[in-house]
Amino acid sequence: MATTDRCRTNLAICRREEFEVSVLISHKSALEFWRRYKFGKSPIYSATRISKAPKKIDPVQIAGIASRLDLSYPLDVLIANKGAGVVNEIVHSHYCTRPLPGNSVVRIDQELLISTPEFCFLQNACSLPLEIQILLGYEFCGSYRMTRAFDGDDIHAIDLESDTQSTPKPLLLQHSDRSQSIAEQGFRSDCHLTSVFKMRVLLDKAAGFHGVKQARRALRHILENSASPMETRLSMLLTLPALLGGFNLPHPLMNSRIQVGKQNSRGANQQFYIADLYWPEAKLAVEYDSDSFHTGAIQIAKDSMRRNALSYMGIKVIAITRKQLKDTDSLKRAVNLISKYLQRRQRYGAARFIQEHQRLRHTLGL
Repeated sequence: MATTDRCRTNLAICRREEFEVSVLISHKSALEFWRRYKFGKSPIYSATRISKAPKKIDPVQIAGIASRLDLSYPLDVLIANKGAGVVNEIVHSHYCTRPLPGNSVVRIDQELLISTPEFCFLQNACSLPLEIQILLGYEFCGSYRMTRAFDGDDIHAIDLESDTQSTPKPLLLQHSDRSQSIAEQGFRSDCHLTSVFKMRVLLDKAAGFHGVKQARRALRHILENSASPMETRLSMLLTLPALLGGFNLPHPLMNSRIQVGKQNSRGANQQFYIADLYWPEAKLAVEYDSDSFHTGAIQIAKDSMRRNALSYMGIKVIAITRKQLKDTDSLKRAVNLISKYLQRRQRYGAARFIQEHQRLRHTLGL
């Protein structure tokens, strides 16, 4: 097919798709969708050539879509015509006249589009505190999804124990003063939604969009492959800069595969091990010991054999429990040991750091 004919065909497809599209789910509703959707062998979405948001919406249709997808009200949607916008208990429309960045939306069915995880990350950047945006990035680039709900529009208002709501809302922040950390509840394992590289590419394409600056700032601090909310919180406390309340340690690899090799096979009972946080240059692994997954005689024995095997390979292993993570002094002692192995000097005396560290802990719900 000639180049001119191909261009005409693509343009016709774009116009046909734009005509067919009536709803583009965005912002918090898109976040809720990606948290509720479970990956399978046959994804329920497909690529699309859409370059502009729909020009108008139908509130009645919106109500049907929210019910069909089991999403919360009001449903966030993106439109190109400000005069057709609606903000009520059913729908919250967001105005966008710019051409949409490439690969920013996917099609659910003939009448429905949704923001990709990368575009969703950008859309929520202005409404979330920096630390919460970083948490969201870890989740999108990790192997877990949050499932527990928050009540109302205030992201700090959490229902910690009730999981009986028929239409849960997306969890943007978990915080509790209770003894049991809710960060170890309310999540499930799942495939990675995206990567730091894909989000960076989308932000480059979306130059000039509202929230790009905030999203890029958060992206600098996001590590991939976290497997749980508490691993994410541990990583953030260790690696965020001191101005944000972190200990400013070098970025580790998360859930990295450590190959045993023939030379170490006598000291190991498997071909590879996975370390929660791993600094390969220093041959240092940090493990988060969850109360939920590291108790019982059998599991304790497995953890012991695993750490013995890593020690045989010359890898130093530091275990941090939930109790240590929640206690500032205990965590500082662990950080001192990590810093020694990494040959880093730590200073905690500055009043500003102490204040920012406590603020970070409060934000992370620790």
